[in-house]
Amino acid sequence: MSITDNIKIDTTDNQSDDTYATPISPLSPKEKSPVSNEQQEQQQPKEHSVNEMQSLIQSSNDLTFPLEDSWTFWFFKNDRQCEWKDNLIQVTTVSTVENFWSVYNHLQVASRLGQGCDYLLFKTHIQPMWEDRYNRTGGRWSLNLNKSQRATELDKYWLFTLLSLIGDQYTDDAQHVNGCVVSIRSKGDRISLWTKDWRNAEITKRIGSRFREVADIPRNLPLIFESHEDQESKRGATSKILFRA
Repeated sequence: MSITDNIKIDTTDNQSDDTYATPISPLSPKEKSPVSNEQQEQQQPKEHSVNEMQSLIQSSNDLTFPLEDSWTFWFFKNDRQCEWKDNLIQVTTVSTVENFWSVYNHLQVASRLGQGCDYLLFKTHIQPMWEDRYNRTGGRWSLNLNKSQRATELDKYWLFTLLSLIGDQYTDDAQHVNGCVVSIRSKGDRISLWTKDWRNAEITKRIGSRFREVADIPRNLPLIFESHEDQESKRGATSKILFRA
């Protein structure tokens, strides 16, 4: 954006030769127009102002933006030779915006994970498993995507889901959101948002609606909610859908 200054030229010569002397050469003026003491003060930079500016610049370089909660990245590798818990690997914990982007930019995108592998992001004090006391009475909102959507949509929705968590996008219901998971499977992929207590139907439904909004999930993609308790009791079978958003 440019700024245009209105310049008024006064062609009347009100100054005598005693008060104004024209420089000998515009390239190397040896004589200059007299400058008042007031003008000298205005042109002379104030030392304390310079110091303040330098201090502000230094402070801006040191700025970080803390997150409302600390979050831990996990990776689940699909090694059938190991127990489930042994396949769950803690990657790192982030507590600032800068930390998050540094980690995210160094991770392989979800769409390139191997079959049976997961990425997980949970509040630091919560283990990403049903047995954790913060998850026992909880459940998950799930977005299921087919294989054809893996290359075009999976990474986008996963990033939006991550940002909704670290950005505290669930406002008053944020304390009821525990984490999220992206799962790569041969039949199709899934992004899940884990909640704390499914028995509070009003909060659970509100989180689901907010999830669709902040992750920019279109209405033609189903968003369903299942409880962990039901999933655990029906391993290998279809669990009951409690809510839709």
